[in-house]
Amino acid sequence: MSGVLFFAYTLTHRPMKQFDNTELWEVLKSSGDLSSGMSIEMDDLIDRFIADVHVYCREEKDMAERVRSLNYLRGKLIVFIEDDSTDTKLCAFLRRLIRQVINFIDSEIELVKLEIEYPERFITFLDDPVPLARWNGKLAELLEYVMPLQLSGKFLKPSGEPMAFTEVVRIFESLLGITIDNPNDIKMRLLARKKNVTPFIDKMKYAIKEAAEKVYQ
Repeated sequence: MSGVLFFAYTLTHRPMKQFDNTELWEVLKSSGDLSSGMSIEMDDLIDRFIADVHVYCREEKDMAERVRSLNYLRGKLIVFIEDDSTDTKLCAFLRRLIRQVINFIDSEIELVKLEIEYPERFITFLDDPVPLARWNGKLAELLEYVMPLQLSGKFLKPSGEPMAFTEVVRIFESLLGITIDNPNDIKMRLLARKKNVTPFIDKMKYAIKEAAEKVYQ
């Protein structure tokens, strides 16, 4: 990696989420001292650990970082349950509980895949204030409409400076009473289109043309 690239990487890369300092992990590292009578306590630790992972997944908006951290955690748990250094009966007990966590991690990774493919299904509607309108299309269509408005500098701050893309997105979030996770990710996917670059804008142009023909026919 070149010096410039490495410098840019260190500026933008955030440390991966670690779960090693949780109570469950401390118990797992000392598993040789556990007894089968701790089943109720372990079940409770597993539930709390899954809750911690769930909170992280809801708060981490960077989908790539979320998947990276989940896969890292999943790999560490798999290594643990494949370790035969502890008592066979104890391993069976622990493995059953740890597989619950792995199953939850797998479901969260699958949710990220669905969120990438169908972002409009993951719109969060805000309870307050009451939105002025509801969006009846896909998120990709909405941002295809928003992006050229921002790129052309039509939205300005009170100071007269052009607004950033995420700032313009926030205006539409407020208007529609929604939150749009990872708008820059959606923007990059729109910019990566090679064919049929602006399908929604093309539909709007056709709708205007059709309306004009009806008025002046």
